[in-house]
Amino acid sequence: MDNHIRFKEIHKVIKERIIYKKICPQSGEKVKVEDIIKGFQYGKDRYVIITDDDIERTKTEMDKSIQIIHVTRLECSIDSLRNRFGKETV
Repeated sequence: MDNHIRFKEIHKVIKERIIYKKICPQSGEKVKVEDIIKGFQYGKDRYVIITDDDIERTKTEMDKSIQIIHVTRLECSIDSLRNRFGKETV
């Protein structure tokens, strides 16, 4: 079971998910996710390649977890919260 929380980017006005097309600037072709790596640019067309392992080694325990301080019972509906605080808030 995956315990990660993943957020989507949503258009502020129409509330639809934003999509991004990843296109190779040389060929104009769509690039598959598995063909994309990370790099830090240090000059024009010059990159240091960074792997997922490199990033993981820099993380501390604080970076890898969320501390839940308090859980409470919701005494009202989501709709009533939206009406009170606005749709973007809830």
